[in-house]
Amino acid sequence: YKKFKKPSSFQYNTIVLGGGSAGLVAAYTTRTLQGKVALIEKHKMGGDCLNTGCVPSKSILRSAKFIADIRNHSRYGLSNANCDFKYENVINRVRDKIATIEPKVSIQRYSELGVDCKQGEANVISPWEVEVDNQVLSAKNIIIATGATPLIPNISNIEEVPYYTTDTIWSLNQLPEKLLIIGAGPIGCELGQAFSRLGANVTIVHRRSTILPNEDEEAAKLVEASLLEDNITLLTNFTTQKLIHDDGDFSLLGTKNNADIKIEFTHLLVATGRKANLEGLENLNLDINDSGKVTTNETLQTKYPNVYACGDVTSPMQYTHTASHQAWYAAFNALFHPMKKFACKLDNVPRSVFTEPEIASLGLTQEQAISADIDHQVTTFPMDDIDRAITDNATTGFIKVITPTNGDKILGVTIVGEQASELIAE
Repeated sequence: YKKFKKPSSFQYNTIVLGGGSAGLVAAYTTRTLQGKVALIEKHKMGGDCLNTGCVPSKSILRSAKFIADIRNHSRYGLSNANCDFKYENVINRVRDKIATIEPKVSIQRYSELGVDCKQGEANVISPWEVEVDNQVLSAKNIIIATGATPLIPNISNIEEVPYYTTDTIWSLNQLPEKLLIIGAGPIGCELGQAFSRLGANVTIVHRRSTILPNEDEEAAKLVEASLLEDNITLLTNFTTQKLIHDDGDFSLLGTKNNADIKIEFTHLLVATGRKANLEGLENLNLDINDSGKVTTNETLQTKYPNVYACGDVTSPMQYTHTASHQAWYAAFNALFHPMKKFACKLDNVPRSVFTEPEIASLGLTQEQAISADIDHQVTTFPMDDIDRAITDNATTGFIKVITPTNGDKILGVTIVGEQASELIAE
């Protein structure tokens, strides 16, 4: 703190930077606990989840699944079924869902809840002061909830090729003819499957040997088989070399198993991960970890005890629900430190990948248990032995539980199958 001058008084108990999942929960919690709070958002309230992430992706996935079910009508005892649709109507439905949910996280609603909402770009002057629109706000505490943005890989000529990310793909008004996706994590797999089911010719390239590298390998292989069944071209162990723009035509050059491969495309989606938003925080010179995220302790404090961080800017798990989970702890600890504080743990927070089949996970995967040299046993129950799964034609998948050898403490669970994201709670 030595180089900063502490204000003699404060306008707020807490200033929250960012109006996404973490920032909204932090501001709402602070206000519920009778704290005076300001919320600063430079773009759209609701953050990635509402505008570019959860809401639009799950909306388009729902339409794509419905279309796939109709195409597979014979599985359900129907002799004939078909549907006519326009991509334009599907994407308009996606935008309508965003618009329907938007009022719940609007400036108007949060202002009515007692949160002082500011629209503009924040610049942190000191651990107690933030400048926005040439106005300096002061608070006893600052909560950093600035989120993350798509990470653009260092590929030769990428600046010469128009590309999309999850921030911009929703502006497409026409179905891509040939969609190339770089990256086979949750975003690449989910959107690849959705666009393929909507009629696009989809190719996914991935530098690793298996897709969804953070998930159970056996589960990932089932999703891989499903993607191939949906006519997606999937190239793993792929080394990207350079992009080419030749008189309106686009292609990617790369290698697989030492063989040169050229992939032509009309549209490119980059889905190679996300990086923390650190703009405006430079004056604090915060500690940043190897993943490029703000380092915090177990109570979500940064190197400054009155400056906290939560959500994608710091969390190892970049999900809406983990952001919200951390935000409550950050807000409570900021208000009541040092009298009372809680450690925020993510050990028992589940996660889901919304492909078909879905993957829902909790704790360690089998591969992680082996890597950590944990003496363990694996109990697996196949979906095709579950009556409800049989009646729903949803027999692809399994439930896998990792426990210590001769023990019943659950170290990890993976569920693969229809509605796995719901079953994981059980």
